[in-house]
Amino acid sequence: MTAVERGLRELIHGRQPPPLALPRQDELGEVTRSFDSMVTGLGRRVKLGLFVSGSLEESLELGVDGALAGECSPARGVVLASDLRNFTTISETHSPEVVVDMLNQHLEAMSEAIKRHGGRIDKFIGDAIIAVFTGNPGDDPAARAVAAGLEMRRGHEALQAERRAHGLFTYEMGVGIDGGDLFVGTIGTHGRSEFTVFGPPREAAEALESASKKGTGTRVMISARIRDEAGTRFRCTAHGAGVFEVIGPAGQEGGDL
Repeated sequence: MTAVERGLRELIHGRQPPPLALPRQDELGEVTRSFDSMVTGLGRRVKLGLFVSGSLEESLELGVDGALAGECSPARGVVLASDLRNFTTISETHSPEVVVDMLNQHLEAMSEAIKRHGGRIDKFIGDAIIAVFTGNPGDDPAARAVAAGLEMRRGHEALQAERRAHGLFTYEMGVGIDGGDLFVGTIGTHGRSEFTVFGPPREAAEALESASKKGTGTRVMISARIRDEAGTRFRCTAHGAGVFEVIGPAGQEGGDL
């Protein structure tokens, strides 16, 4: 079995094959270098695909028949918005390398929390995250989104403790969640388009995230709709008309998370 055949077999079974490039200036050397380049590209796409939506799979799962044809269709779902506090100041007072390293760690931890609860990330917008949770009423997308928000906060606190232990600067974050009727599909120009989710719930989720600045506990803010749909699974406290901060899971005494 040739090295290329072994590499292809590894790819078929979902494993990353070792580099094959041969130090030769003939056709065989060119073939192995091209194979390695293809594997590297596939690996990057897989890593991105673990977190960010935008594929045919997404449109099919949401039931969007014309999503790839530049059309938008209605769907129901729950939107989670998360953002960092004072990111502009952080960017201005620390080197790009330090900021990028912090962002990578933060986004990876938050993305994993979202994935564990069945959410799909619609976008990374700098330091912000937009995610969507869909499913039938029995799938509890609202409860899953709130659980993801609380896990994100636990992950955030763990990151801050680690950063303090290493003498690094810390930062704050908030989460906002709302749900309802959304539009999903592709938007953009002929040169660039992307699959996205938008509509009033997304705008409300971003507004709730902004309101989390006034939070006193978890800083996971939800709408009245999400409070009602999540039922008795979580304890909440009111923060003005239609704004609620999640205190924690029902039955959990003490602590904010």
